[in-house]
Amino acid sequence: MKNEHKTDKTKTNTSLLWKYEQKWIAWAVPKVPKFLNGRNLTWATSLWSALIIVCGYLSVQNIIWVWGVSASIVGQYITDSLDGAVGRYRGSGLINWGHYVDHLLDFVFLCAVIISYAFIFPQHILLLMILLAIFGSHYASTFLVYSFSKKFRMAATGIGMNELKIGLLALNAVIFFDGTAFVETMLIVLSLLALLALFGVIYVGQKEAAKIDDLSKEQQTT
Repeated sequence: MKNEHKTDKTKTNTSLLWKYEQKWIAWAVPKVPKFLNGRNLTWATSLWSALIIVCGYLSVQNIIWVWGVSASIVGQYITDSLDGAVGRYRGSGLINWGHYVDHLLDFVFLCAVIISYAFIFPQHILLLMILLAIFGSHYASTFLVYSFSKKFRMAATGIGMNELKIGLLALNAVIFFDGTAFVETMLIVLSLLALLALFGVIYVGQKEAAKIDDLSKEQQTT
């Protein structure tokens, strides 16, 4: 039905802020101007990603540009939160297109953030690449689980993309006011926590896959 806020039934979200986010999305969707639709709101992530890279590069010369990175993260959060909801509200029917393009651009956004920080503290590029590999593995696991469960998990251990974006905003504020002296320790701790979460995600995913296989075998023998 058009003109009614709906959530994506293929997504399971256990992030800490999800239920609060749905309230403001339900409020905002009817107020989105007609010239903005689910398709161009989705493509907006490519613009925000480009701006994040540019602002990260400019931050090398003047750290005040780190606020440009933060502003772009906020902009991406808004358009990324509204794109699917607007499409469902208006009955656009771009289900497969939205699933493909939206999640592809989410990964582009993640890469843009890593590239931006590589400009700001290039001495830690190896740690940034390790972090990208771990988050990329989370992303791959999510899509592999979706292939057999038809459920797209949006969070791990209560932490989803939006919680990570809040963390990025806090990190940028600390970089501006206190510099980057603490960054190496922070990246090591974050990598270890993300790696532990990945082990948990893999364990749950393979267990769910095995359960589906067992059910399939039981059906074949009955």
